[in-house]
Amino acid sequence: MSFKYHNTIITLENYRQIFGVCTPDVLDEIRSAVLDDTPIANFINTCGEDSYKLGQFRMALRELIPIEYLNKEFTGKTVYYIRKCIKEGIDTEPLLTYVKEKRLLVQPIVLEKLAEFIYSGVNISRVDFTKVPIKYVELFGRGLSRGFPMWLFIINEDVPFEEQYLNAMMRALNLGLDIHPFLEDIWDLDKVYLLLNSAKKINLSEFLRLVNKNFSCECLKVLISLAEKNVPITQLCVREEGYPVYNEYQMEELGKAIEDNTITNEMYNPNLSDMEIAEMHEKLLKKRKLSASV
Repeated sequence: MSFKYHNTIITLENYRQIFGVCTPDVLDEIRSAVLDDTPIANFINTCGEDSYKLGQFRMALRELIPIEYLNKEFTGKTVYYIRKCIKEGIDTEPLLTYVKEKRLLVQPIVLEKLAEFIYSGVNISRVDFTKVPIKYVELFGRGLSRGFPMWLFIINEDVPFEEQYLNAMMRALNLGLDIHPFLEDIWDLDKVYLLLNSAKKINLSEFLRLVNKNFSCECLKVLISLAEKNVPITQLCVREEGYPVYNEYQMEELGKAIEDNTITNEMYNPNLSDMEIAEMHEKLLKKRKLSASV
């Protein structure tokens, strides 16, 4: 019942004397190591006052966990999850991606979260977490656990999105939407929420093929209202240099004409004011009524 610490054999008779400066909890772990003949000497100084971490290393050594998983920079919880994974036959190899020559490529707390994700059944292999800011690690794990392609949010070696935007994108993914339009260009959040709130009213995937981030909220509201009534909006979404050629008032008047089946090619003129379009629409309605009364 002993282990070697530097050149000293640690036993029940001398462990308190040699490690007298240690906290009672750490002393308990050292005593357990003596009783188990567990060689924890290399981890005592590294763990300092963290008795939980020392205990996890002690149990990992007893369980013959592979040495590559006994990195001194690992947190106690990381070792705990590794032990659980190995015991239950869960592949922990993805963790070693973040250890190079015993140096961690991510912060210890990040590796701890990754170990937890793996134990929870999350496949982390397609995301390079060296590119993910610490503040987003939990969010990425939550997304991966729901089957979302979180690797799409790493663009040019970076995650250029704010947390609210990422949450909105995850909501979009939950709705089954193709989020590429929102990733190629970052939209204003009020526009994103407006669109997502309309997902049950219109075919949002089709709608997103017609518009872009340069459409104002007012324009989008008009177009959504028309699409909800199954009014064709393709020609209302014409763009020049990426910007819509019609404003919301023109779109509204053109939409009325399309809905009444009084639309003419002459009306599709961005140089006309909404009032002029409305007048043309009104004249055609009156003409139709006269024809019907004859």
